[in-house]
Amino acid sequence: MRWMGPTGTEGRHSIGDVAELTGVAPGTLRAWETRYGVVSPSRTSTAYRSYSDDDVEVVRRMRVLVDSGIPARRAARMAGEASPVTAQESPGGPVAPGTPATAGSPLADHGTLTRVAARFDPVALQQALDEAFSLASVDRVIDDWLMPSLGVLGAAWEAGDVDVAGEHFVSSAVMRRLAALFEASGAQGPRVLVGLPPGSRHELPVLAFAVCLLRAGLDVLYLGPDVPLDSWPAVVRASAPRAVVISAAHSRDVEAASSTAEVLHDAGVPVVYVGGHAAGDVTGATPLPARLSSAAQLVRSALR
Repeated sequence: MRWMGPTGTEGRHSIGDVAELTGVAPGTLRAWETRYGVVSPSRTSTAYRSYSDDDVEVVRRMRVLVDSGIPARRAARMAGEASPVTAQESPGGPVAPGTPATAGSPLADHGTLTRVAARFDPVALQQALDEAFSLASVDRVIDDWLMPSLGVLGAAWEAGDVDVAGEHFVSSAVMRRLAALFEASGAQGPRVLVGLPPGSRHELPVLAFAVCLLRAGLDVLYLGPDVPLDSWPAVVRASAPRAVVISAAHSRDVEAASSTAEVLHDAGVPVVYVGGHAAGDVTGATPLPARLSSAAQLVRSALR
C-alpha cells in the first residue's frame, strides 16, 4: 500500500498528514526527530517538513514499539532497523487487520516462546517479544502470535517437554509486557470492569483482553485474578461500570463464573460478558468471540 500526498503526488507528506496516518501527534513527531533521530524529513522551499512513504512506515513501527512499553530511544533504533513490511502489509500485498499471519512470517512461528522456555534465555525472550510487537499492531500480535504461542507453550508443559519453571519464566515476561501495554494505553469511553471469578488465576488472556479493550476506546478498570464474590458489588458501586468482563478458562471455573455473573446482575450491572474455553457453559453472561480484538470491538459497539 502507498499513500498519496495532499496534491496527488505519491510519497511526500506534511507533518499533519503523517500525524493523521500514524496517530502520532505533530509535537511527538518533532520530539522523536530531534531527540532520537527516528526519521529525517526533507524540507520544502518554505521550510516545512516533507516526509517520504518510508518515513511514515518508520513512524508507524515506532508507535507500535512505544505502545508495547519499549523505551523511546531503543524503539527508535529498532524502528529504523526493522523490515519495511508494515503492520497491515505483507510482501504479497495488503493484509486486513484480522487476517492471520501468513506462513513464513515471524508471527506465524508459534514455537518461539516454547523454545526459549526450554533454555531459560532472558535475552532471547525479550528479543522475541520485541520483534513480534515491532511487526504489526498490538491487537494483531496478541491475536495472531501471542495467544497461539502461549497455547503451544501450555501444551508443551502438559506433555512434559517444558519444565513448569520454564513456563513461569516466559509467562512472567509476557505479563510484564502486557502490563506495560496496559499502562501505555489511555483510559477513555465507557467504563468496563475486567477480572477473574474466585479461584480463577488464568490471568494472561484477560489482561491481554483488557489491553485490547483499552485500544478499542474503552475505560478499563482491571481487577486481576481470584476476585471474591463479596468484593464485586463494592467495586460496582464505586465505579459504575457499563459492563463487566469475566472468564471461564476451564470447566472448573464455570460455577464460580456463573455465581459472579449473578452477583453482578444483582448489583445493577447492565451486561456481563464472559470469555474463555468454557464461556458457553456460564449462566447469566454473554459469551465473547475467541479472537480478542473481535471481542473488544463487539463490546465497544454494544456500549457505544
